[in-house]
Amino acid sequence: MGDGFEVLELVVEKESAAANKLIKELNKEKILPPDTRIMIVKRNSKIIIPEGETRIFVKDIVVVLSKREKVSEVSKIFGNV
Repeated sequence: MGDGFEVLELVVEKESAAANKLIKELNKEKILPPDTRIMIVKRNSKIIIPEGETRIFVKDIVVVLSKREKVSEVSKIFGNV
């Protein structure tokens, strides 16, 4: 994607910093870097357009917009090394 951003599709792992957190908690606690957005959550066979009150669960697949230089950091937040 242009302008220095990447779109990532990540599986939320059990021991990740994001597991069982509300999106607003990930932002408030500064777990997610600035300019990082969770755009879609795939849960079972459902597509969820997330809001602050959306909880991220283990095994969810998240589609995240991230600055290119933060891709490794963002991947680790969801448990992907």
